[in-house]
Amino acid sequence: MDKMNIRKSNIIIDGTTAIRDCKAWEYLRDKHNVKIIYSADKVIPLISAADIIIKNIEFFIKQEKAKINEETLKKIIHYDEKISEDESYYHYIGNPDLKYIKQNSSRTYTGHDLKEHLHRPIIFVSAGGLPGQKEMIESGMGPIYDFASTICGSVKVFDPKKDSRIIGTNPEVDDFFYPLNKTADEELETFIRHKKNVKRMEL
Repeated sequence: MDKMNIRKSNIIIDGTTAIRDCKAWEYLRDKHNVKIIYSADKVIPLISAADIIIKNIEFFIKQEKAKINEETLKKIIHYDEKISEDESYYHYIGNPDLKYIKQNSSRTYTGHDLKEHLHRPIIFVSAGGLPGQKEMIESGMGPIYDFASTICGSVKVFDPKKDSRIIGTNPEVDDFFYPLNKTADEELETFIRHKKNVKRMEL
């Protein structure tokens, strides 16, 4: 962003699991409008397109069967010189810029640490903490992603240990909770009793 002289952009980050303590994060946080949208790759077409581009780059990297360095990446990006280096629709970032993603510490930020950047509403889906619930839930989330895209929301499988501190904490925007069994229903009732700003999602 600094190299392209872009200021106060809207930056969408897909979840919080990889946000680490580094200069790049500090720069985005301080100079831009960062929004963390859980499952953004499933609910926002632009992010889905970015994922497709990354997968294509991965395909070309495997096809090259070479060490990944600046020369390999340049060859992939320019598609064996079919795309001119003079084209202006991309900006190359490599050494020495990579020093900015070097971690300042071993800290990885949690959703609670980043709560001011969480995009609301968040739709939390819960099977009451059943073993393997994440994989089970994610296989049938199509209608939930569709609903999220209509309200420009996030979707997250509910993790009681991590998410109890962030669910329903924005006084201006209701979060949603989609319970899949009785235990999850009881979780929702607990949040409502504790005046969390959360409501049941109906499909």
